[in-house]
Amino acid sequence: MIRKLLWGGTAILLAVLLCRGPAGIGLEPLKLTEKERQECLKAAWKSLVAISDGKSGIDWRTGEVTIVRYEGALLLPPKNRDRLMNKELVSVTFHTELDSLLGPIVVLLHPKVHSLIGFVPQM
Repeated sequence: MIRKLLWGGTAILLAVLLCRGPAGIGLEPLKLTEKERQECLKAAWKSLVAISDGKSGIDWRTGEVTIVRYEGALLLPPKNRDRLMNKELVSVTFHTELDSLLGPIVVLLHPKVHSLIGFVPQM
């Protein structure tokens, strides 16, 4: 009887995990409000201006804000990436005229406080 309950509970848990994805039980996928999207755009833009000469020619309002699950991409500056593995982060992508050569500029931010985590290096 107990074995049947354990197997049944395990089967239910497995079904929930498969249906819910890697976010796990009780965790909803991260969603951003429009206000949060704007805050992320501004934070990402400020981090770019801080490391550039300010002459990028990119309109900060054209950035694409998405939620990504970090899976080990190289980050600049180098950080302990193990603590970020499988965490949901905010990704802000800025496209430039050099995308075909280097790829877009990608800034990763903390999802709650919108602070800079790092940049995904261009190729």
